[in-house]
Amino acid sequence: MRGRKTSLCVILTLEERSQLEQLLRCTTTSLGLARRCRAILEVANGLPLVHVARLVDLTGKHVRKWVQRFLRERLEG
Repeated sequence: MRGRKTSLCVILTLEERSQLEQLLRCTTTSLGLARRCRAILEVANGLPLVHVARLVDLTGKHVRKWVQRFLRERLEG
Protein backbone atom coordinates (compact mmCIF):
# COMPACT_ATOMS: atom_id res chain seq x y z
CA MET A 1 0.00 0.00 0.00
CA ARG A 2 1.44 3.37 -0.99
CA GLY A 3 1.41 6.49 1.10
CA ARG A 4 3.68 7.98 3.70
CA LYS A 5 3.78 6.49 7.13
CA THR A 6 2.12 8.68 9.71
CA SER A 7 3.30 9.25 13.23
CA LEU A 8 -0.33 8.98 14.33
CA CYS A 9 -1.11 5.50 15.53
CA VAL A 10 -4.60 4.63 16.72
CA ILE A 11 -5.00 1.56 18.88
CA LEU A 12 -8.62 0.90 19.77
CA THR A 13 -9.95 -1.08 22.69
CA LEU A 14 -12.58 -3.68 21.85
CA GLU A 15 -15.23 -1.43 23.39
CA GLU A 16 -14.14 1.61 21.36
CA ARG A 17 -14.09 -0.40 18.13
CA SER A 18 -17.52 -1.80 18.90
CA GLN A 19 -18.98 1.65 19.61
CA LEU A 20 -17.47 3.17 16.46
CA GLU A 21 -18.77 0.30 14.32
CA GLN A 22 -22.21 0.61 15.90
CA LEU A 23 -22.33 4.35 15.15
CA LEU A 24 -21.22 3.66 11.59
CA ARG A 25 -24.03 1.13 11.04
CA CYS A 26 -26.77 3.19 12.72
CA THR A 27 -29.08 4.82 10.16
CA THR A 28 -29.72 7.83 12.40
CA THR A 29 -26.03 8.77 12.73
CA SER A 30 -25.23 12.06 11.00
CA LEU A 31 -23.05 11.91 7.89
CA GLY A 32 -20.26 13.88 9.58
CA LEU A 33 -20.13 11.57 12.58
CA ALA A 34 -20.24 8.49 10.33
CA ARG A 35 -17.29 9.86 8.34
CA ARG A 36 -15.31 10.46 11.52
CA CYS A 37 -16.05 6.95 12.77
CA ARG A 38 -14.99 5.39 9.48
CA ALA A 39 -11.83 7.49 9.36
CA ILE A 40 -10.78 6.46 12.88
CA LEU A 41 -11.52 2.80 12.16
CA GLU A 42 -9.53 2.82 8.91
CA VAL A 43 -6.53 4.55 10.51
CA ALA A 44 -6.69 1.99 13.32
CA ASN A 45 -6.64 -0.72 10.62
CA GLY A 46 -3.35 0.71 9.36
CA LEU A 47 -4.39 2.68 6.28
CA PRO A 48 -2.39 5.86 5.53
CA LEU A 49 -4.20 9.15 6.13
CA VAL A 50 -4.19 9.95 2.39
CA HIS A 51 -6.10 6.75 1.59
CA VAL A 52 -8.51 7.28 4.47
CA ALA A 53 -9.16 10.83 3.26
CA ARG A 54 -10.12 9.49 -0.17
CA LEU A 55 -12.41 6.87 1.37
CA VAL A 56 -14.33 9.43 3.41
CA ASP A 57 -14.18 12.04 0.62
CA LEU A 58 -12.32 14.71 2.61
CA THR A 59 -8.85 16.19 2.84
CA GLY A 60 -5.98 14.63 4.71
CA LYS A 61 -5.91 17.73 6.91
CA HIS A 62 -9.41 16.95 8.21
CA VAL A 63 -8.61 13.30 8.83
CA ARG A 64 -5.41 14.23 10.68
CA LYS A 65 -7.38 16.67 12.87
CA TRP A 66 -9.98 14.01 13.71
CA VAL A 67 -7.31 11.43 14.54
CA GLN A 68 -5.44 13.88 16.76
CA ARG A 69 -8.68 14.79 18.53
CA PHE A 70 -9.53 11.11 19.00
CA LEU A 71 -6.09 10.43 20.46
CA ARG A 72 -6.55 13.31 22.94
CA GLU A 73 -10.18 12.78 23.91
CA ARG A 74 -10.99 9.24 22.74
CA LEU A 75 -14.75 8.68 22.16
CA GLU A 76 -15.74 11.87 23.98
CA GLY A 77 -14.03 13.93 21.24
